[in-house]
Amino acid sequence: MTTRLTDGTTTITFDTESVVAAVSFFPQSGREGETVVDTVRLVVEGVAADVLDLKRSISQLLATARRWYGGPQEDRVYLEYQSEGDSDYWRAAVVDGVAEFSDEPLRHKLDASNDMPAELFVELERESEWEGAETNLTKNSATSWTIINGRSEDIDSVEGELPAPIELRVKNAGSSENWRELWIANMGETGWTDIAHYISSLSTRSWSAGENHSLLLWAEDITSTILDGMAGRYAHVIARFTSLSSNAFLQAGIWAHIGGVYRPAVLGPEMYTGPTGSSSRLVYDLGSFPLPPGGDGSDSGYLALRITVRSATAGSGNLNRLMFFPSSELRRVEQDGFITLENASVVIDDRYRRYYLLNGSEKYSIIRPYAKPLMVIPDRTNRFGVIVRTSTGWGGSSLSLSGTYRPRRLSV
Repeated sequence: MTTRLTDGTTTITFDTESVVAAVSFFPQSGREGETVVDTVRLVVEGVAADVLDLKRSISQLLATARRWYGGPQEDRVYLEYQSEGDSDYWRAAVVDGVAEFSDEPLRHKLDASNDMPAELFVELERESEWEGAETNLTKNSATSWTIINGRSEDIDSVEGELPAPIELRVKNAGSSENWRELWIANMGETGWTDIAHYISSLSTRSWSAGENHSLLLWAEDITSTILDGMAGRYAHVIARFTSLSSNAFLQAGIWAHIGGVYRPAVLGPEMYTGPTGSSSRLVYDLGSFPLPPGGDGSDSGYLALRITVRSATAGSGNLNRLMFFPSSELRRVEQDGFITLENASVVIDDRYRRYYLLNGSEKYSIIRPYAKPLMVIPDRTNRFGVIVRTSTGWGGSSLSLSGTYRPRRLSV
């Protein structure tokens, strides 16, 4: 058993400190998302100045923990523990703590003239979750894999017992493009396969000047596979157009049609297609919808995704694809106006809350994250889908994914 306290620069290994004669530590268990209080009991002996130096060093690390807790994880202080027979250390973020000598007079005697032992208690408030060593995400044992824009790929099983945040790198393995927006979702809960999450081969529709959401332009039945996979949970609907008029407002909704009569069940927000004369963006997040609205039932043929328009001028659009991403496991990121060069990557690091464009060794912190952190979940399929929007629409002709995580559990 080895127990240590570290901020990544300064490390105090209790078992090997010269003034520590014995260490007693029994980690407590708690619930996910809560904190627990542990006590590390040290029997210390030696010159008083050396013992006080150790206490002072511990107190300084605990002060650092208080200062940095809640900030980036790389700045935090961790309690690290290696149990007997385990080759790896597990770590838990320290929230607060104090180092104090025992209140019992016979156990609190420091004398510069002798080596009378004393007891030093290090009381730590820490997160209940323990993190293991950094581990690569893999697909078929490979640490990087290609993916087609708009599609999804399973990855190999992950270790641990709790959901774990990940660092994911989306690499531009093709020619340079102006990436503007990315949607990435873990779709493992749905049971979908590669293309089960989208509806394709749609149609071209047009509207007259003065249209105000009265014309149901596109109406696409939602498949039983999509409804069964979502089982009442919310899904973001991403629409891909190959052409679309500017200066219009789109609105999507889930419409029920029973007996040939359409009625709106859930309507999304209006989405503006851009001012007159601007380049249409062609890829839109139409909103988040419960599928099905009633929370259960996978029969198809009675629910449709319908899109209407409000526009002062006549226009048209060609809808090429509708893609459904689970809202509960969706991360969206944006960056404005910079070219993503060939072999450059957008890095979404939800372990340390860092989001940047990586070109070689250069990092540009211009990525803005929205929605949910990306996680992997043990004992469940983890299937990642990716959509890349460029300044002119559909991008990411050649994408490569790679990433890391730390397995998490509640006891060590």
